[in-house]
Amino acid sequence: MTRKSWSVGLLGTAFALIIVLPQIARDSWDPAVRLAVGSQSGVRDVIEEKLGEVPLTATRGHDGQIFFLMAHDPFLANPESIALILDRPTYRYQRIALPLLAWPAAAVSERAIVWALVLIGVVAVFVGTSSLSDYAERCGMTPLAGLAFVLNPGVVSALLITGSGVLAWAFGAAAMSAVVRRRRLTAIGLFTAAVLTRESMLLVAAGASLWMWRTERARALGYAFVPFLGAILWGLYVRWRLPGEQATDFLELGFPMRGIVSAVSDWISQGLTLDTVMGLAMVGVAVLLVVQFVKSPSLLAFGAVGFSGLAVFLTENVWISWFDSSRALIPATSAVIVGIIGSRVREFPDESVAGPSPS
Repeated sequence: MTRKSWSVGLLGTAFALIIVLPQIARDSWDPAVRLAVGSQSGVRDVIEEKLGEVPLTATRGHDGQIFFLMAHDPFLANPESIALILDRPTYRYQRIALPLLAWPAAAVSERAIVWALVLIGVVAVFVGTSSLSDYAERCGMTPLAGLAFVLNPGVVSALLITGSGVLAWAFGAAAMSAVVRRRRLTAIGLFTAAVLTRESMLLVAAGASLWMWRTERARALGYAFVPFLGAILWGLYVRWRLPGEQATDFLELGFPMRGIVSAVSDWISQGLTLDTVMGLAMVGVAVLLVVQFVKSPSLLAFGAVGFSGLAVFLTENVWISWFDSSRALIPATSAVIVGIIGSRVREFPDESVAGPSPS
């Protein structure tokens, strides 16, 4: 990466700190606010046994509380202690990368795990912004286009609740940068890490594979196959360690368009609220990305356009809240912003820019 890319990454990190630090400061510098523990959460008592009294959010809370507990046992050595008290443990443990990275902090203290999760989010912003900046620069755009990583409502909302979306997209953006630099093995490893952070990132890996298919068919399949295989193997391990999936009343995917149609009805009844504005904006992002993909099928467009298809299947539970819909479409939003900044992206960077082909 160039010095300009690192500089843009630092700028993005500063923005992330502006989001994160005031939130923690308001609660007497208690990082547990970032866990978004729900007042009605089924794991609230367990978390308060470990951390004492913590700041609470309404209803069931968000992902941070789950990742905090998973960091105690990422390899499912003792499923009864953590995994089986979670809702949908198999689904939760499919997204293992974030709690796994925080796991070493468990040897220090409970509070250290929370700080580790906070730090991982901030570092992920730096990596993701720098990587997207490097990608943009190598494709003939201003390096400042990398700020599309952090100037993304999904990234902001994920930072606020310690969600996995920031880390997943950071891995994905770094993989995109590796692809245009012809670092095939590095890209495959990063795509695999992205998929083990959030399974929907397989869409990004598959898109990159299709983009490469046009010029390097013998090598292209690896970009998607290896991450897919990694997710399958880890999923089999999780299912071996856990006795079965627990029932849930919440589903993220459903029949095509049903979620959007139901959400529109709710938005109309609510009037002009943040959920309404952001929900309509996310629908616009999904549509605009398809238009950009048709007009300029760049690597980034290929990697993100699958999320436009995913948007069609998201349920009302996802669309009704801007926190959820924006996080579900993080790569799509960044891709649209980059597409607007760079009106024309070269499909295949010059060898002088991308570096030598892998041996």
